[in-house]
Amino acid sequence: MAVLAVLGFAGVWWLASARHWFTGPKVQGTPEELAAIELEIR
Repeated sequence: MAVLAVLGFAGVWWLASARHWFTGPKVQGTPEELAAIELEIR
């Protein structure tokens, strides 16, 4: 029940406020640089 309350509050907050200013994480690097890093990790 508590989880539903938190999710409900977060959803209402996002609809009322955050969707107007939250743009998500910033990508740092070009697609080529990110692909090279992913190949190194594997």
